Amino acid sequence: MEKNQLIAKNRDFYPDNISRIEGKSFQPVNLAFMGDGIYESYIRRYVVLNHPGMKVGDLHRLCTKYVRATAQSAAVGELEKELHDDELFIFKRGRNAATATVPKNTSVVVYKRATGFEAVIGYLFLTGKSERMEELIEKAVRIIEKG
Repeated sequence: MEKNQLIAKNRDFYPDNISRIEGKSFQPVNLAFMGDGIYESYIRRYVVLNHPGMKVGDLHRLCTKYVRATAQSAAVGELEKELHDDELFIFKRGRNAATATVPKNTSVVVYKRATGFEAVIGYLFLTGKSERMEELIEKAVRIIEKG
């Protein structure tokens, strides 16, 4: 297969970044689904790079410090005032979206705020705003580490 054919196939599989308008049309829970995976991936990378000799079980426990709903909710509580208009729109849609379940160890309010944060991360990822996404993730990590 020629290189150009391979690139064309990859574009079919991974379409170019979507526009801001298209991003706003996604279901907020779908954006949160995407954001959850992206955020956790970034957190895993952060933890592994900062603790290269740590056992996997310990890495997992450390990751949960950053990815649990209470941590995300606390982080977005401080970040909310820094969100751009389109991010705030997505956050509110994610926060207010109907969810089928709530984890047993957190309140509905905390869980919904975390869902809003994940929706913002998913939105930024899908619209190709990776620098902004990474900025918010880094700020969230710093907020969570401060406690």
